[in-house]
Amino acid sequence: MFYSFDYSASKTKDSVLESLRCMKLNHIDLIQIHDVEFAPSLKYLLTETIPCLVELKRQGFVHSIGITGRCTVDAMRFDLLGIVIMPFYKYWVVCIKI
Repeated sequence: MFYSFDYSASKTKDSVLESLRCMKLNHIDLIQIHDVEFAPSLKYLLTETIPCLVELKRQGFVHSIGITGRCTVDAMRFDLLGIVIMPFYKYWVVCIKI
């Protein structure tokens, strides 16, 4: 079975709002962007996915944003953008300070 990953702003927003509806919640404490190594590029995450989640956070639907992925993620570039990265086993654990 093959899974495709869609990190677009529209899919991200739809996914969060659908999750809220299914769980009958008004907010999500921690939302994670998973498997970021499959995103088209770091730039794509920074211009599509993350701004969308930041807006959902501003609106109160999300309280915290995280990123997970294998160590192939360009950790140095995330660090330069003020995103805290902690190595954890073979993955990165990321906390966005917004």
